[in-house]
Amino acid sequence: LTQIRLDALNILPYNKNSLVNDVASHYLHNNNSSNISTGANVDFVRRVRRARSTLQEQYDSIVKNQTVAEGVVNEAKEIESKASVALKEATDERDRTKKEFAKELRNNETAVAAYDSAVDAERNAREAAANATNAYNASFKAWEPFDVKRNA
Repeated sequence: LTQIRLDALNILPYNKNSLVNDVASHYLHNNNSSNISTGANVDFVRRVRRARSTLQEQYDSIVKNQTVAEGVVNEAKEIESKASVALKEATDERDRTKKEFAKELRNNETAVAAYDSAVDAERNAREAAANATNAYNASFKAWEPFDVKRNA
């Protein structure tokens, strides 16, 4: 039974129910001799059904976890995209401010403050983009064990 479970788990994403049914019918068909009692066959079928039920629960759990992980990955992609847009806007604002600042007198405090503010905004946007990228990478790594198609 342990080997049946291991074999079933190895190809679980493809056809878990068919595998267990094939194993059970092969066992019953090929071992229907006088030295194997009907009780042993019935017990085997019960154990296979329990194993199939356990495999179904495990498979359902994997699919559920994969769906959740895909949602996290998609959310991280959205955050990364928004952070990239914010970074571009902050960089553009810094460049505009820098050009304006060059036109102003060097001691114009308003232009200096605007430039400093744009530099701070750019730095914050870069940090947000880096954090979003890290979150995306972490969520992708968390999703990998549940990627039934890739790990099949």
